[in-house]
Formats: sequence, structure tokens, C-alpha cells
Amino acid sequence: MSWLFGLIGTVFGFLLSTLFNVWKLRRDEFTARTDELCKCIGDASGQAVEYWSQDYDDLDKPRVVEAKLTAAQALVDGAYGTWRPWVRSEDGVRADEAIAILLDALTGGQFSEAGRKASHEQVAKASRANPACIAAIHTAHRNTIPLRPLFDQYVTNRNRERT
Repeated sequence: MSWLFGLIGTVFGFLLSTLFNVWKLRRDEFTARTDELCKCIGDASGQAVEYWSQDYDDLDKPRVVEAKLTAAQALVDGAYGTWRPWVRSEDGVRADEAIAILLDALTGGQFSEAGRKASHEQVAKASRANPACIAAIHTAHRNTIPLRPLFDQYVTNRNRERT
């Protein structure tokens, strides 16, 4: 009879460890997607700042930079498309808004026009959209952690000043 209890314990332990490891594998994959998306956003924003901070008198000179910026924008859009289904709908709406502002900042304005002067507005827009977008993405990522509201309440209570 004791071998039956041992077998039941072994099966239960196996199922519990398998469940935990599958959850951890999915969690690690989502964290990697989040990091990849944030890196793509940072790279695209840097290229946008470089593009919008320079004057271009003719259309031939900026073609390479525009192609890189368009490719970076497509990469951000694609990475976001694979990341978005993993988050809650409320956080996804905030991330959608932040991504829309970022994508407008990357190639909005006088993109690909001859005789375009440097646009300090677009530089500022791209610079502001980058951290706002990354913060929205990290917030959405953090909100997928199980029991997070419970831990947040614990931290809030621990850090509250005693009166």
C-alpha cells in the first residue's frame, strides 16, 4: 500500500512541476517578446531623431535613411502585432494609443518631401513618444503577472507612512 502513496506523490509532483515549467516557459517567451519590442522601439526612435534633425534639400540624399526608418517602423509594427494578444484588453488599449503616437512621430509630418528642413517638433515628438510607449508596454507586461494586485497592495501598505 505504501508504494501506492509513493506513486500518487510522484505523479502529483510530476504534474505540478510540469505545469509550473510550462507556465515559466510561456512567461519567459513573453518577457523576451517585450524586451524585443522595447529594443525595436528604441532603435526606431533613434533613427527618427536622426532623420528629423537634418535638412534635406533633394530627395536622393535621404532615401537610405528613409528606407531604414520605414523598415524600423515595420519592425515595430510587426513585433507589436505578435506582442499585443498576450496582454489584457484594458492595458492593450493604452499600449495601442502609445504605439499610434509613436508611429505618427516616426514618419509623420513632411516625410519624404523634397526641400524638407529639420523639424524640431518631430524630433521632440519622437523623443517623447519613445519612453511613453515603452512605459505603457512595461506596464501592460507587469499587469500580466499573477497576483500582482495583491503584491502591489502589500508594497503600498508597507511603504505607507505611519500617522
